[in-house]
Amino acid sequence: DWEEAFAFIAERLLWLKDKYGPKTLAIYHGEGVGHQEIKYYMKRFANVYRTPNFCGVGSLCNASRTIAETLTFGGLTKPDVPNTRFLMVWGGNPLISNEPFIPGEISRLKKRGGKLVVIDPRKTETASKANIHLPIRPGCDEILILNMLHVIFREDLWDKVFTAEWVNGFNNLFETVSADRFSPENGQAVTGISPDLVRQVARAYARTKPAGIFTGNGLEHQSFGVQTMRLLAILKAITGNLDVPGGDLFTPRPKLNDMTAPLPAPAILPIGSETCPLFCQARQEAHALSLAEAILDERPYPIKAMIIAGGNPTIEWPNSNRTRQALPKLEFLTLIDVVRSPDSQYADVVLPACTFLERDEHRVNVYQNLPYITLRRKVVEPVRGLPDQMIWVRLAHHMGFGEYFPWQSCEEGIDYLLEELGITYRDLISKGGIYEYEKRRYKKYEKNGFPNATGKIELY
Repeated sequence: DWEEAFAFIAERLLWLKDKYGPKTLAIYHGEGVGHQEIKYYMKRFANVYRTPNFCGVGSLCNASRTIAETLTFGGLTKPDVPNTRFLMVWGGNPLISNEPFIPGEISRLKKRGGKLVVIDPRKTETASKANIHLPIRPGCDEILILNMLHVIFREDLWDKVFTAEWVNGFNNLFETVSADRFSPENGQAVTGISPDLVRQVARAYARTKPAGIFTGNGLEHQSFGVQTMRLLAILKAITGNLDVPGGDLFTPRPKLNDMTAPLPAPAILPIGSETCPLFCQARQEAHALSLAEAILDERPYPIKAMIIAGGNPTIEWPNSNRTRQALPKLEFLTLIDVVRSPDSQYADVVLPACTFLERDEHRVNVYQNLPYITLRRKVVEPVRGLPDQMIWVRLAHHMGFGEYFPWQSCEEGIDYLLEELGITYRDLISKGGIYEYEKRRYKKYEKNGFPNATGKIELY
């Protein structure tokens, strides 16, 4: 039963902590957990246990974009699709992927005469609706962006007023990318895209106001994801499409209570700090793709145990054979999931989490450009599993960490997270499940600058 399972896991984790030290435990969340409050409970547990090796799917996914745009703008953007006249969908297929508002908006874009360009190696469902489809060779996106920037520079198409006032390092970029080596003609051998088509798209994007770029995971799942996403951020910046209606908008996150920091962070560097220092420093977590080496080769130090929630590393991570070798070598592995995942065959304990229909949680909707907190309420009581949040709370109590996990329900956890905003779970219900924490304002940089050291966009 649940009590026996929690007691067994607690006994094993405490034994491993005494024998090898707390840093030898890694805690990983997959996309099943990634954008929800569950990861806050997980990070809090890692901090109390004193391991620096909390990590997640961001190691191979959205973190590259977050880091790139933060380095460039000081924040993250999403396109204002309902108000744009030109939408470039790059490395994504939003007509059938997890973007709930995009399919209808693309249809309305086409009806009002807007243009849709899709850049993808395959002719996806979204590409079949496009005015122009650029079938790029996989992994060559950074070359295509440079080719487009070359056209914009050579043909004098950038936004000179915005660039002069708000961009640092423009001259360095201009001198480099204007060189012949970055011409669409030279890029064709790499990208497979004809120079005429590159020029057509670059001109249309630079001349159409407003224009937005929707990026999918295709750009993030690459060896040079951060640099590719930085180039795309530069493309948005020099064309003056930032924080304007129909362009690429900044939607700030709400101020929530920091559930992840009950104790000072461990002084030990997380796994991945040597190979991916920027990632580990920016995210304050381990780099998941370095864990297999730590398990198999014990470099830079061994990982002896893992807890995996809402993920399946052997089919998610690159170099899957090595991951399949690594998981069985662990001295202890616990999985938390709603299904019997392939990696459950390696686990000592599998804990059944309940589905989203059986738990309460809050959502922050910045990925839809909405400054809203919404409430997802359970429809039925859990049939077999437990809410992920309560799995971590109950495990913490069995570990002797109860004072750091005082919440008896998901509702109490939500109240704690929302405390800084002065609202509660019950307040959200009374507001129909939607709370607007900030009104939409455009061109916020005109008042406060961009949120980085210089207050400007950093290209160089």
